[in-house]
Amino acid sequence: MVTNHGVGGLNLFYLFLWE
Repeated sequence: MVTNHGVGGLNLFYLFLWE
């Protein structure tokens, strides 16, 4: 969760939290 590529990073972060 170190990839902060704008919306993409946020999307990944949220996915991690949701998963």
